[in-house]
Amino acid sequence: MKDFHLIQAVGKQWTSRRCILTFLPLDISFQSTNNSFNSDNADVSLSAWETEKDPLQDLINIKLAHNNQPLLYHLNINSLQNKFEELKLINDKLKAGIIVLTETKIDSSYMDTQFSLPNYCIYRQDRAKGGGGVLTFIATQIPSKKLKPPRVFKSIEVLAIKLELNNTNTILLGMYRPPHCRGANYYSVLEEELNDCLSWATIQCSTVIIMGDLNLDKLKVNERDAKLLKDLEEVFELTCLITEPTRITVSSQTLLDVILTNQPDLFKTAGVINIGLSDHCMVYGFLKEAVKEHSAAVINCRSIKNLDINEFTRDLTDAVWIKQHSTSVGEQYDNWYTELMRIVDKHLPLKRIKV
Repeated sequence: MKDFHLIQAVGKQWTSRRCILTFLPLDISFQSTNNSFNSDNADVSLSAWETEKDPLQDLINIKLAHNNQPLLYHLNINSLQNKFEELKLINDKLKAGIIVLTETKIDSSYMDTQFSLPNYCIYRQDRAKGGGGVLTFIATQIPSKKLKPPRVFKSIEVLAIKLELNNTNTILLGMYRPPHCRGANYYSVLEEELNDCLSWATIQCSTVIIMGDLNLDKLKVNERDAKLLKDLEEVFELTCLITEPTRITVSSQTLLDVILTNQPDLFKTAGVINIGLSDHCMVYGFLKEAVKEHSAAVINCRSIKNLDINEFTRDLTDAVWIKQHSTSVGEQYDNWYTELMRIVDKHLPLKRIKV
């Protein structure tokens, strides 16, 4: 029914497959041998019986055309717990490098393991169950770590991730702004907090990418929302890579979901696609260069897995640190160091790990 209203709104004609039989001539004869029908008077388009095209296939085809160039996408998922399995199936096909989700609507009672994707690091900024929230998946081949924003914001939810993309330090801001405006000076607070957040981000890294749902309609260029966002773009030299509506209803078309960056030349292309998983479309972008896989370094470290602190302390206490036959300071030091390392190796054995 939702699809019917959307098609009706743009002036297209559409007939339900369940209802199409009512328009067929009554003298159609069905042949059970091949499950087909035959009539000289029937004028039914065979396309009505064809399987609908998977909207995700368009993006898959674009990805194939861009070879190994990394895919980034954002989706206002409107409750992750109910759609995670579908998201996994989608990403199995897309194999994105960076995924940003907003309105996850989960809290700390949900473990990371409930939403794990193989070969991805997960970062979260939860608000409360049933509202808001930002989550990112970063492919493990991309070095990444979560950063703490300069302060707690009232009007926006921010998840800041520092990335290394082809030896370039980049800060990714996953951002969500709740649509409800509260207080007489709300827009002043919003503008101040967006400026503070971006000022901090540009100090951290020279390259900034913002992905999220700001609930500021860029298409209404003469209204406050679009003007606020335009001012932000001018101050921080940001370019919005998304130019099409990202949320379409029977009565409106709005551009709420964005990919903003101060380095648009990093991107090969960007766009919007409705994958049917939410009332928002997915916004995506492809980087120009393939991400160079981070080569792991091997380091030596001490394992504390089986350390018994009481036994360790007892061995240190009982050790003979000065041997009576030692004559020189250098010899005494060598004896002391040898005894110390014997105890340390016993309780804290060396191991090699990749980082």
